[in-house]
Amino acid sequence: MSPAVRATPLAELLLKIRTQGARPDLLQALRDQLNGPVLAADEAMVLASTMASAKVQDPKMWRDVSTALRRCDELPMQWLTKLPWKFARARCLQPEILEILSAEVQRNLGHFDPRGLADLTWSMAKLQHRDEGLQRALTQSLSVRIAELAPVELAKATWAFAKLHSEDGEGLFEILAEAVAKSLPELQPRGLANIIWAFAKTEVRNPKLQLNRLAEFSRIAVPGFAPQGLANTVWAFAKLRLRADHALYTSMAETTMQSLGEFSPQNISNSLWAFAKARYYEPELFLVSGDHVSERLSEFSIQAAVNSVWAMAETGHHDHRLLHCFAEYALGRLESFKSQDLSNTVWSYAELQHCDHRLLSAVTGAVQGNVKSLTVQHLVCTTWGYAMMFEHRRHTRQRSKGSVDQERRFVRALTDVQWLVTCGADRLVIVWEAHTSRELARVELPGVVRCVEWAGAAPGVNASDVSERFVTAHNRFGAHPPALTVWRFDGKSIQELRVISKLPSAALQVRWGRANYFIASAHDSGELIFWRADTGAEVKRLKAHDAGISKFDFNDDRELVATVSHDMSVCIWDIGKGTEWRMLYKAQTDRPLNAVALGPLSQKQALGAATSKIFATPGELGFQSHGRVRSWSPRLQLSVQGVFAWSPLVARIA
Repeated sequence: MSPAVRATPLAELLLKIRTQGARPDLLQALRDQLNGPVLAADEAMVLASTMASAKVQDPKMWRDVSTALRRCDELPMQWLTKLPWKFARARCLQPEILEILSAEVQRNLGHFDPRGLADLTWSMAKLQHRDEGLQRALTQSLSVRIAELAPVELAKATWAFAKLHSEDGEGLFEILAEAVAKSLPELQPRGLANIIWAFAKTEVRNPKLQLNRLAEFSRIAVPGFAPQGLANTVWAFAKLRLRADHALYTSMAETTMQSLGEFSPQNISNSLWAFAKARYYEPELFLVSGDHVSERLSEFSIQAAVNSVWAMAETGHHDHRLLHCFAEYALGRLESFKSQDLSNTVWSYAELQHCDHRLLSAVTGAVQGNVKSLTVQHLVCTTWGYAMMFEHRRHTRQRSKGSVDQERRFVRALTDVQWLVTCGADRLVIVWEAHTSRELARVELPGVVRCVEWAGAAPGVNASDVSERFVTAHNRFGAHPPALTVWRFDGKSIQELRVISKLPSAALQVRWGRANYFIASAHDSGELIFWRADTGAEVKRLKAHDAGISKFDFNDDRELVATVSHDMSVCIWDIGKGTEWRMLYKAQTDRPLNAVALGPLSQKQALGAATSKIFATPGELGFQSHGRVRSWSPRLQLSVQGVFAWSPLVARIA
C-alpha cells in the first residue's frame, strides 16, 4: 500500500482484497464504499490498481473509479507509470481510465526520466492502447534520450514502438538500431529476442543494426531463449531475409527440437514457417515437428495448421501422417477457411504430389464459393496447384499403363548392379537387392542420416560381390554426438567397422577420398576434413569457405575437389598426393550456392606436365532451375539455391 494512503476503511478493505482475493462479500463492501465520500487521488489510484490485480470485471465499479479519477485536480506522478504497468501486467484493459492517464501523462511528460518513458511506452503497447497524441509525444521525448536507456529499457522501448506501429518508423528505428548495436554485448536473451522481433515486425532493415553481428550474438544466446522468444527470433530472421547464416539456423533448429514440448501451437507453426522461408531444411527438425503437429493438430488455429503444412511443402518434406491428420482436421472446418488458407492448402498438396480425393473435392467446392474473394496471388497459386495435381494424375495413369515394360527395362538396366543402400530422416540405413527391390539388411542410427556412399572392399578383404564397404554421416540426437560410420555388408548383414565421433559439427556431406583410403566430410564451419578410413584418425583440414560447405565433389582420380558454399563462392582445390594443397580456382557469385559437380578430369590434365605456372579456366557452367538448364561462359550467373555443373577444366601452359 502506498504510504500516502491513509489507514481508512477503504484502505483496509483494499488490503483484504489484495491478500484474500476478490470474494463476493468484499466486492459488495467495496461497492458500498464507492457510494460514500469523494475519493482522494491516491485512494482512487490504489483502488484502480487493486481492482486490476484482482481482475474485477464489474462495469459499474470501473465507471465509478473513472468518475473518481476525473474529479481529481492532479494525479500523483508516481502513479502515472505505475498504474499503466499494473494494468498491463494484469491484462486489464479499461479504455476510459487509460484515456484519463494519457491526458495527464502528456501534461507532465517533461518530468519523466528515460526509464519511466520506456516503461510507459511498454505498458501502452502491451495494452494495445493507441492514443496518437500520446504516442507522438512519447516518440519525440524518448528518441532524443535513447542513448540514456539501459539495455533492458532499450529492449522494452524497441519492442513497444514496433507493437504500436510508430508513425516515424524509419527515423526512430535508425536511432534504435545504433543504440542496439552498441548494447549488444549487454543484452539478455529475452531482450535480444524482443529487439530482433521488433525490427522484423516493422520491416526496417537499417544498416546500423549490423544484422550479421546481431546474428552472431543471437547464436550464442539461443540456448537461453524462452520458447516464445526462440520462435519469434526464427520468424524475425526469416522475415529480415537472413539466409546465409547456417550456424545460426542450425543452433536455433537444435534448440527448437529440444524444446518442442514447451512450444505453443502458434510457436511451432511460426518456427516451421520461418525455417522454410529462410530455406533452411533440417530433416530431423521437420520429422519431430511433424509428429508434434499431428498429435496436437486439434489445438492449432486454422492459419497455424495451414502454415505448418505449407512449410512441409516448401521444404519438400513429405509427412504422410501429418497430411492425413490435416485432411481430417480441414474437412471439419472448411467453412471457416479463408481464401488464403484454401489457396495454400491446394498449393501444398500439389507441391508434395499428395492426392487426398476427399479433401481436394471439398476444397474445390469451397474455392468455387469463394472465388470472388481470391486475390491475384491466391488465384495463381490455386490454379497452379490444380494444374500440377491434374498433371501428376495424368502421369500416374501413363506410368500405370506402361508399368510392365518399364519394369523389364529397369531389371535389364540393373544387371550389373547388385545392391542399393538408402538412408533418411527415419534414422535407418537399408541395403536392398537392386533387381528385386528386396530388403536385405538394415541398421538404425542415433540421429537423422544425412548421406551414404559405397566404396570398395575393406582392407585385407578381396573386393568381391560379398564384401562392400559404405560410409554414413548422421546428426546429433540427444546425448549421441554426430558421427561418421564405416560399415561392411557381406551379402547378409551389416557390420560396423569404425565410428568417427570427434567431429566439430554434424557432417553436411561425406565422400570416399583417394583410393578409398580416406573419408572426407564437409561442415558448417566451412572446413573439409579428411580422415583415415581404417583408424578414424584425422589427417588434414582444409578451410575452404567462410560459411558452411553446401556440397563438394571429387574428380576421377580424387586428387581435385570442387566446393561450393552459402558464402556465395565456388572453389577448386589441388589435394594430390605429395603436394601442398592449394586453390586452383575461385569464383564469387551474388547468392548462396547449393551443389557442384566436377567433370571427368585428372589432376595431371588440370596442372599439365612439369609446369611451374598454370592457367585454369572453367569450361561451360551449367545451372538448373525449375527444370530448365542454363549455361554461361565465362561469367558466373547463378540464382538462389543454384546448382553448379562443371564441364572439365581447360588448362594451358603459360
